[in-house]
Amino acid sequence: MLTVANNRELYLKTRTSIGFESLNDPKAHELYEALEQAAREDSLASSEYLLQLLDSEQVKSDLSSSFGLAEFRNEPHKILNEGLLRIRLRSWEKKRQSNKRLLDITQLEGNDSEAIEELLKERLEIEEEIARIKQELE
Repeated sequence: MLTVANNRELYLKTRTSIGFESLNDPKAHELYEALEQAAREDSLASSEYLLQLLDSEQVKSDLSSSFGLAEFRNEPHKILNEGLLRIRLRSWEKKRQSNKRLLDITQLEGNDSEAIEELLKERLEIEEEIARIKQELE
């Protein structure tokens, strides 16, 4: 999220891909909410305003420190694309876990071979997508 905050012109293009629920870190949640509020108020250009929208002193400090660092400015598209791929990978891995739990329960219950077949088909699709994303990350 620091890369997005340092390249705020990319936020509007990628905010639908990021998704609040896909972020695991509370600091990332706070930064996302601040970016979203700044975008709604058409104030993304102002670093100072973005800092004012943050409650956590730690997030403010991290963001403020990041403004001068080249690592957040060099190749932001590449960094952002990798981050988005990692978010998608995490999402698909959660789907895999959910599918496995459902499959285990369905197999324990017994007779519903149609449901088992459907879950196995879904599992293959999930595994294919995970493999594709991992290949993109290499």
